[in-house]
Amino acid sequence: MGVRHLKCAGLLLAFAAAAPAQFSQLAVTDDASEVYFLTTLRLLSEAPKHLPNTGSIYRLFDRVVTAVTTPPPSVSYPAFSSRFVGNPQVSGDGTVFSYTDSFICRDSYCNCPVCPFQSSVSSLVFVGGHYGSALPGNAQVSRNGRFLLAAGELLDRQTGQVLWWSGQPGSNRQALTSAGAVLGIGPLALYSIQSTLTLTSGAQPVGAIVNDTGAWVIYWSPSSDLHSIELSTATDRLLAPAAQPSPSISNDGSLVLYLSGHPAQAFLIRPDGTGRRQLTNFSEGITEAVLSGNGQTVVAVAGPRIVSIDISTGAIRGLLSAPLACGESAFSPTPRPCIEPHR
Repeated sequence: MGVRHLKCAGLLLAFAAAAPAQFSQLAVTDDASEVYFLTTLRLLSEAPKHLPNTGSIYRLFDRVVTAVTTPPPSVSYPAFSSRFVGNPQVSGDGTVFSYTDSFICRDSYCNCPVCPFQSSVSSLVFVGGHYGSALPGNAQVSRNGRFLLAAGELLDRQTGQVLWWSGQPGSNRQALTSAGAVLGIGPLALYSIQSTLTLTSGAQPVGAIVNDTGAWVIYWSPSSDLHSIELSTATDRLLAPAAQPSPSISNDGSLVLYLSGHPAQAFLIRPDGTGRRQLTNFSEGITEAVLSGNGQTVVAVAGPRIVSIDISTGAIRGLLSAPLACGESAFSPTPRPCIEPHR
């Protein structure tokens, strides 16, 4: 993991409402003190290196931005048509982190048995900031960091045991609990070492997540209707119609976050369908949001900014912004040159 960093300025920059989102694929610790994200922007310290304008993963902690990955080349070796990184995952305490590194070969190179490069998708896992292992496919990390799920393999880091699991995870996030249970889809079921609990849903699920204690499942239908299932009673409830298929749920299952509307805003609701309220009202809307594991903070992308929102007070705190000029952000205003403003 890289150590390139720069203190992040406190001021957010005023971008036009129509400016495209610069940040995506948010991943946060349980207290939202660490935020991982993907961006094509580059740190001011990276600007002289003329790095490619490809997505790379960065970490924000204590208002310091650190480069986690090196931006992959726009065009790699002849055997690749593309290479990209993404899918940042982090445990609740921040000690276990992973991301996915994908290589896609092109044309006849895909079937060349003697070529040194082949298409591959692998997840690199770091423990305590140090490289630990690589797993095939897109990995998920449990909130306690003990379990890793990737390409049909469930790895118990505590015992070293590897279990084979042939199902399809309900989502690329929050489909793995700290007890090692996996939420699968097709059929919708919660799989554990001891048993399999098949769930009956009121609508066809196309994606699903489970809270960390395994008490609630949240799923969405082809029409993007958001439902909850209480596992103890098998009760299915409609939470919200026409919601975006990207909800998140607190570890204890008491609170669900989802996006809805045009432009999209963040809403909170209890999984039993009560307590619905709108959390944000940004004119540019919310393109992505995630609920912290402790259920106290929402981290969201609003236009060119990453913000955190205190759920109890509604207070909004700017964490990071895409820049307009030099010195106003940890990031340089790529692709145009960085020009100091007149004083």
